[in-house]
Amino acid sequence: MPVWMQVVLGAAALATAFGVLWAKVVKPGAAFITLVGKLHPLLQNLVDAFSGEANLLQVLHEIAGEFKTDSGSSLRDVINRLDVAAAANAVAVEETRRATDLLKIAVESARQLAEGDRAEVRQIRIDQGKADTKGDERAETGHRIEQAVDKAAEKSEPKVATLDVKILNADVLNVPAKK
Repeated sequence: MPVWMQVVLGAAALATAFGVLWAKVVKPGAAFITLVGKLHPLLQNLVDAFSGEANLLQVLHEIAGEFKTDSGSSLRDVINRLDVAAAANAVAVEETRRATDLLKIAVESARQLAEGDRAEVRQIRIDQGKADTKGDERAETGHRIEQAVDKAAEKSEPKVATLDVKILNADVLNVPAKK
């Protein structure tokens, strides 16, 4: 193998080694150092807060234990129950919304039916009033007929009474009287 080819292969091997070291060691190491730099103030605050505690690791262990499920008394169990309750409430809210929409439709339908019923009752009352007025007119006419018959009976003239009755009946029927 010629020397120039050995130099090219060596340079390629060095470039590959450098790329692998960069991607697998240097770049993750730099990211870790940056993360530690960001976490350092938080860790320092944690240490300062628990500096008076002799059993700091035990307290941290208890806190971590609260996020593991057990017989229902851990924080994780409470969170799970709250999630289930929130989902149930969301379903109930949706059902209530649907029921409210149906109720609005029913109320609007009832309102429209009531308006129609009121209009129908109003028309019936108007028609009834007209009928009552006609009935009153007929009653007055009947009373006039009875008075005319009584007068004719007093005079003992049946032809005149019959004629008066015909004339009055013609008034009631709105037909011109025959002479």
